[in-house]
Amino acid sequence: MPKQVRITINTNAPAPLATPGPAAFSISVDEDPIQMLGQPQGNGAFIHWDIQTSGWTFAPANAIEIHNPGNKFTDKGGANQGRRHTWQREQADGAQYKYTIRVTNGTVTVAWDPWIVNR
Repeated sequence: MPKQVRITINTNAPAPLATPGPAAFSISVDEDPIQMLGQPQGNGAFIHWDIQTSGWTFAPANAIEIHNPGNKFTDKGGANQGRRHTWQREQADGAQYKYTIRVTNGTVTVAWDPWIVNR
């Protein structure tokens, strides 16, 4: 079964916000770090990130970027009108991987760097 990670974008500034910028928003995920323990190797070991907040999609470039994935993870791209992004875990190695989430509302792009524990 794929690992489901839900993403929520939070407003950090009082309304009305005259000039919204990245600092006015933050990203939270329902699992940080993502624990891959018990997930299968290769085929079927997917991580799906799904945006829960309406009006937001993944940024067109580098939506989810796992830093230095080597041969352990493969980017499978986006789906669901830009509201889902998927990577496949190829191998467990016990390491931790920093990754970046980038989302946009069409005006502002927000990024955040949580972790994956690849066991």
